[in-house]
Amino acid sequence: MKTLINDRAYSGSGASTSIIKEGDGAWTLTRANTYTGTTEVNGGALVVNNLSGSGTGMGEVNVNAGATLSGSGRVEGPVTVAGLGSLFG
Repeated sequence: MKTLINDRAYSGSGASTSIIKEGDGAWTLTRANTYTGTTEVNGGALVVNNLSGSGTGMGEVNVNAGATLSGSGRVEGPVTVAGLGSLFG
């Protein structure tokens, strides 16, 4: 399993500014992000561990079958868990 801890902030507006987590492993977001597009979790785990703002920007967060959204950070947008997706906090 690969784990990536990202200490970078993402910004941007519009539907084209999004984060998509694919494949096995975990990707950890540690900063406040201000992008306005969606966050798609299609595989593995997206771990939100930011200390301020929203770790997933302002847009919708979709956790799809087989994927996980977890962490102790803050998520501002609406979260939809589809099929066998999961949430851990």
